[in-house]
Amino acid sequence: MDAEKKMDSSNPGEGVYVNQVNLGYDPHREVPAYSAPSYPATTTVVTIVEDNSLISDHIVWSIFSTLYMNCCCLGFFALLYSVKSRDRKLMGDRVSAKAYGNKARTLNITTTVITSLYILLMIILMASGILTLRYYNAPT
Repeated sequence: MDAEKKMDSSNPGEGVYVNQVNLGYDPHREVPAYSAPSYPATTTVVTIVEDNSLISDHIVWSIFSTLYMNCCCLGFFALLYSVKSRDRKLMGDRVSAKAYGNKARTLNITTTVITSLYILLMIILMASGILTLRYYNAPT
């Protein structure tokens, strides 16, 4: 067979059969142990500052809910929780600030949904004629 013939060239692997060519891996060769570098190791200290601006207190939405959509005083309570969240954020208490902010958001969503459903119900009742606005002329 051609694969069993010796190679006729001046290659470093001369005298080795083609099917026995060493590609750089020798499983019987010992690998020397890794030695540590002679220079001293250095360390780096990284200070991570937490950003409190990512905690939202929903203060603007709460003011809007208090002034325009104060259904069952939920807008007012949302405003109270928003102020508490802002105070906790300024004090550096991230956990309480996030909890109060989430409570304010939940109250604002509830107020917005209830008020929107009320307005939609009024529009439907007026359009269907069930609810009408009558103006009476008072006798003079």
